[in-house]
Parts: sequence; structure tokens; C-alpha cells
Amino acid sequence: MGNYLKMADKQRIQALLELGWSYRRIERETGVRRETIARYDLRRDSKAAKVPTGPVAKPARVPTGSGSACERYRDIIEAAVAQGLSAQRIWQDLQENYCFSHGYCSVKRFVRTVKRRRPEVADGGDHGYSG
Repeated sequence: MGNYLKMADKQRIQALLELGWSYRRIERETGVRRETIARYDLRRDSKAAKVPTGPVAKPARVPTGSGSACERYRDIIEAAVAQGLSAQRIWQDLQENYCFSHGYCSVKRFVRTVKRRRPEVADGGDHGYSG
């Protein structure tokens, strides 16, 4: 029965959640995985009503033939790629901030497509030289 947290650990996690700490921050502090932390989050059922603190996802665009679950987050993903974030980090941020429930591979493929179609986003755009 080693797959259960001790009561003290559960209470610590719940206290940190009540303080508004993110799953990622609690994971760093306690060493408990984010997935496990989510199970002990009493507010988790009401997560759909949570207002994101970051940029707000725009409503889905008119489909352009892409059947990707990432299409509605295109602006957010393009901005993250322009900042140099990895597909893994973008996926984690989408999960945490926008309740993104799809897999990492869908984000990885979408990021690869964004980089191919818009190389200026992939390398950060203009570097300040002409030439």
C-alpha cells in the first residue's frame, strides 16, 4: 500500500492549494507529482469556471482544414513558440491554464507545423539587421 500519501502530506498539499499555489510549484516544494496533486485538489470539479490569469484563449477560428485540437489555441501557441518555449512546456501550460485535455503529441505536431509555416515565429522574428 505504498501508493497513498500520508495524511500530513495530503493536508500540506491542500493547504498549499488553498494559498493559490500552482500544481507545478507544489510539485517542486513537496516532490509529489502534479497528477497526484490534482487528485487532492478539492476545487478541481469547479475548474471549468476558473478564470485564467494569462492571455485569454480566443474563440475557435473558422476551420482551415486542420483537425488539430490545438487550432483554437493557435495564437497562444504561436506566441509561446516566438518566446522560444518547447512543445513540452507549451503543452504543460495549456493543461494548467486552459484545461487542455489532449496529448502532448498533438501539441508537438502543431508546434512543428507552426515552425514550418511561419519560420519568423520559430526564430523570434526580426533580429534587427537588414541584409
